[in-house]
Amino acid sequence: TAYGVLSRGLLGGHIGAQPDGPQDQRRRNFPRFQGENLTRNLQMVEALRAIGAERNVGPAEIAIAWVLSRGADIIPLIGMRRREQLKAVIAATQRRLHDKIEWQRRDIVQFETVDCNDAEVVVFAYGIVSAAARQALRLARAQGIRAGLFRAITLWPSPTEEIAALAEQVDRIVVAEMNLGQMLGEVQRAAGNAKRIDTCLKADGETITPEEILAVLKAGRETHV
Repeated sequence: TAYGVLSRGLLGGHIGAQPDGPQDQRRRNFPRFQGENLTRNLQMVEALRAIGAERNVGPAEIAIAWVLSRGADIIPLIGMRRREQLKAVIAATQRRLHDKIEWQRRDIVQFETVDCNDAEVVVFAYGIVSAAARQALRLARAQGIRAGLFRAITLWPSPTEEIAALAEQVDRIVVAEMNLGQMLGEVQRAAGNAKRIDTCLKADGETITPEEILAVLKAGRETHV
């Protein structure tokens, strides 16, 4: 159990060189809050603050996240008196979870590409729509349309890096979903505003057919079916 993770408020970034109030005055009885010790410690706090600024968090979140990263067998005990302190603890926990996922992203993200090497247009699909997209791909190829398929197996974390790389080599992307565009925004963000994105969206409970996707591939325009 890790006790005093924020070093009696020192790593929270709210303690200055001069006492501020009775509670702060009591802290000054500890060597870490006295003289040159305090000066050096405040310099380290500023270094933490700089690291946190790059991630849009404060020094407290960085300190808590570091302790959390030491291992699943270490549990930090964090005292708090204000709602703002609770927010810092929650933010640190979320940051650790986010970083953990990002570190292992390549092991988590799963996808499949079909005939994308020479594709001029790629269908982004997932779930049951992927089967219809795969058949639409065959129909399109038979009609001279160089179409490919990007089948997302995992949706979170989103395969943004892979979509961005694919977007650089195709003219447009067709997003096929059985909803009103749950992943459309993610594809647009990954591909960039300059990339043309058409849609084949269907939200009436019926499955999207290969012919409906093929119609968008041929027409090259936004289609809601």
